[in-house]
Amino acid sequence: MPRTTAKDVMDMVLVTQYFDAMKEIGISSKSSAIFVLHGPRAVKDFAWLIFEGLLQTESVVHK
Repeated sequence: MPRTTAKDVMDMVLVTQYFDAMKEIGISSKSSAIFVLHGPRAVKDFAWLIFEGLLQTESVVHK
């Protein structure tokens, strides 16, 4: 491709490595993984999910 840049090539390599990693995680019967969002709000959102889970657990325990 005549207009391909070094960044385009690196992006393609990263995507390929990502899918290879997903495949390897998926085919192993002894692997476990937690996929966590990684955007600007990800930590706040993840903390909120944990907090909500704890609240739900607490309400079930005290019923």
